Amino acid sequence: MAALGWPKLIVLIDHISLGNRQQLLELADKTTAKELASILEKRRPWTKRIVLHLTEAQYHVLEQAILAYGGIRDERDPYELAGKEEALVKALSSKKG
Repeated sequence: MAALGWPKLIVLIDHISLGNRQQLLELADKTTAKELASILEKRRPWTKRIVLHLTEAQYHVLEQAILAYGGIRDERDPYELAGKEEALVKALSSKKG
């Protein structure tokens, strides 16, 4: 287990149990820490994450574009947007030319 390294152990800590430890340790041995996190979070490994550092004005423009192209406010948290990935791709695709 020490051969896995800290990054993988940190990823495993929230998921491992006596019932799944052997399977998860084998999975961790065959994947990178990023791939392991993606698999355990049930994300497709080929998806990409984007982090943007926006001013309040820039975020407002982004938020309006997402809402205009099909994104919606989350019912449980009005500050959270749902469907933002698809809406952003639609918005960017329509601006080509």
